[in-house]
Amino acid sequence: MLEHFRFQIRLGYDVYCYGVLVWDRDTPNAFLGAYATQDTSLLISNLKSGHRHSVWVSTYINLNPGSLTEFAVTPGGLPAPAADVVVGGAVPAPPVSVSYVLIDGTTLTLSWPAVANAAGYTIYMKSISGGGFQVIGSTTATSQGIAFLFPGIWTYEFCVGSYNGFYQSIYGGASCVKPTVCCGYTAAAAAVHGPLLLYMGLPRSTETANGSPFSSSEPSVFSSSATSSSNSTINATMLTVDPQVGQLYSLYTQALTAVLQNGTIQNLTFAAPDTVIRLF
Repeated sequence: MLEHFRFQIRLGYDVYCYGVLVWDRDTPNAFLGAYATQDTSLLISNLKSGHRHSVWVSTYINLNPGSLTEFAVTPGGLPAPAADVVVGGAVPAPPVSVSYVLIDGTTLTLSWPAVANAAGYTIYMKSISGGGFQVIGSTTATSQGIAFLFPGIWTYEFCVGSYNGFYQSIYGGASCVKPTVCCGYTAAAAAVHGPLLLYMGLPRSTETANGSPFSSSEPSVFSSSATSSSNSTINATMLTVDPQVGQLYSLYTQALTAVLQNGTIQNLTFAAPDTVIRLF
């Protein structure tokens, strides 16, 4: 299966080439694929259709002899991540429902069913006192813990959208949830205790979104209503652990070795992270 990757360059550098790293997350013990290009787009073949792939890009620059080195080298910056992509997938739908599990007055866990062709999910949040939705993070799982929701979880509304690479779903209606007042507080009171950062024991209650009808007034990632107003303040911390991240260092080393051996990049060394390009 073919997949077309595009990326933006970081200006101000004499670019030698770009290194594109692709990791099949649905194939056990898969290696990182490493590809070199001097263009700002790359067509990669033989990717498995329907599999979720993670993608990173590094910039390799021409560095002349100077204070950092006595000979010319082509150092590479740290890889910049792109959104995961399901190969062969299209624009995904939003989740059909979102629920939450109460941890305490300032901490909750959002959950939703998996969506076909979704490589991951974007979490949106806004204060019920005013202002628009803000993106507070993303995940490839179907649940997400959120903490430090002062003055209380009932003062915020949460929505979940789906993404597949550059494609983003709309969000709103059944893919949103407004937590209710809990834990003996009133709507006007603020929770005075902090979040439980370690989830130990069973949650005290579970609330589910009522699935209100979707209308054109609901926020959409394609509209300006998805941005926040200047007078709103969002306090939230995403609680996320990816058990596969520990594999990346050894896989990254193997991938760079493969790029070096095929003769496309010579004198490969590391450079400061400001040489990294950003994907869109």
